[in-house]
Amino acid sequence: MAARPRALGEGRVIWDGLLTDVTTQLQAESATRAYETQLAGVLRHLPGAVARLGLDLEILYANHTQAQWVDTTVEQMIGLRVPDLITPQLMERMTPYFDRARAGETVVFENRIDRPDGEVRFRHTTLVPERTADGAVVAIVLFAYDLTELKKMQRELSQQKTLLTSLIKAFPDMVFLKDAQGVYQACNPVFERFMGLSERDILGRTDADLLSPEAAEHFARNDRHAMQAWQPLVFEETLTFAEDGYEGQFETIKTPIRDPQGRATGVLGVAREITDRKRAAQEIERLAFYDALTQLPNRRLLLDRLQRLVLSSQRTQQHGALLF
Repeated sequence: MAARPRALGEGRVIWDGLLTDVTTQLQAESATRAYETQLAGVLRHLPGAVARLGLDLEILYANHTQAQWVDTTVEQMIGLRVPDLITPQLMERMTPYFDRARAGETVVFENRIDRPDGEVRFRHTTLVPERTADGAVVAIVLFAYDLTELKKMQRELSQQKTLLTSLIKAFPDMVFLKDAQGVYQACNPVFERFMGLSERDILGRTDADLLSPEAAEHFARNDRHAMQAWQPLVFEETLTFAEDGYEGQFETIKTPIRDPQGRATGVLGVAREITDRKRAAQEIERLAFYDALTQLPNRRLLLDRLQRLVLSSQRTQQHGALLF
């Protein structure tokens, strides 16, 4: 309400006034305050760090997570400048990013933070320039989240992968690893000689890319059987090395690789040559059933075949005869 006095005759005064309905304005202001309170609550409890910086890097706003990163409180941070809170070395690394944000560029980067207690932590940080309606940059908004645990898991995964690769390459047998689509993920030098290709030319490709249609289907069929099984499957097969044409007998063990939910995600294959073992078994059988001097069948072979014939006759109800 606005009013002013106006003098009348005989000492009388009258007030002229204007009443304006401000209900809508008050409601809007109340809604704005409620929204700001709600937003402040959200920012305060975000797991990520949020801060608003002036162009001189004065801290205009910071949430609790950001304060924790510099071992202080929100109240103590406000009004300080970024160089007051971090080491000179970290400030030197971050200055180019702040300069780019002040120039109007959205900047995304990872930074390493060496804490006073010797702990090393990593942050993923985004700097967003805050602009006025005419496009002028007036502040920088910072968003950051902790990368330390992710970095740790990546490092452990890399170490495990390096160990697995070393074991595969050192294995004397043929070793390969495929995903569920049959794409090669790893192999060792023995498998490279079998394929006649380098590891670089094998990984990322399938048997259909590398072998004849018949051979590719043979291996793919065995892979499917292995991934459908819940235990390793053993196959005996004759394999020919593409590198030098060597042919041998191999015992291939294919083991399904499963994720925590039990879904088959690939197959691990290990092929061990059994050519000498097969030859030794054949030689043992030959020595058992044939005379070493004359190479003629001996009495043991005669009795073995006679026993088989008797069992066959009993099973089929047919007669047999021994002629000599």
